[in-house]
Amino acid sequence: MNAAMSKQDSNVALTLSPEVSQYFFTLRDRVLGALGQRGAAGHALVVTSCHHGEGVSAVALNFALALGEADEHGKVLLCDANADSPAVHKVFQVEQSPGLTEAVAGQCEPEAAIRRTGVEALDILPVGDGRMSLSGIVDSPRLAPILAALKEEYRVVVLDAAPVIECSATARLAAASDGAVLVVEAERQRWEVAQRATDLLTDAGARIIGAVLNKRRFHIPAFLYDRL
Repeated sequence: MNAAMSKQDSNVALTLSPEVSQYFFTLRDRVLGALGQRGAAGHALVVTSCHHGEGVSAVALNFALALGEADEHGKVLLCDANADSPAVHKVFQVEQSPGLTEAVAGQCEPEAAIRRTGVEALDILPVGDGRMSLSGIVDSPRLAPILAALKEEYRVVVLDAAPVIECSATARLAAASDGAVLVVEAERQRWEVAQRATDLLTDAGARIIGAVLNKRRFHIPAFLYDRL
């Protein structure tokens, strides 16, 4: 894969805040342990949720940052695969297009849409112009070779995806990847909803690496939880 990048590289340099870094470093280590050692290629991992608004983009971003802050883990690509509610281009202040949809449509090569970021080991791939749904992306015969090429270049490709209950294509995308992480908002989703999301992923053939309980509210001082 050619290393050439878009002229619209991001100058935004993000870092993990001290308050959340320990959690995402733990998530990073556990996910990498579950995925196993890198062979000839890296891994593609889908991050999804039950419903919209549970913080998938924030989890995907912080997970990618945690990966990117450790040189021994290799380069990381954060890919926006949420055509209905894209966020990656906004965070890094780059144009939404060209992106994944243009690459899948054959309008450009993937490397022409990838942007560098202020984090040396982290690149991003925006979703694109938005005229193609996630179903169109997943059902394209070009997706598999694109993912394969990206996995040769990157240690981990983190795919920020739409909620699996609201978008059936997410489960198929997870099945085409090496694993999925399910984000569940604390005190919002009932266990039956989380179970339904899990069933949709497993029924599609996806491998669930783990789950993230997001937006946890501390009803007693947070430091006491560490003592319990």
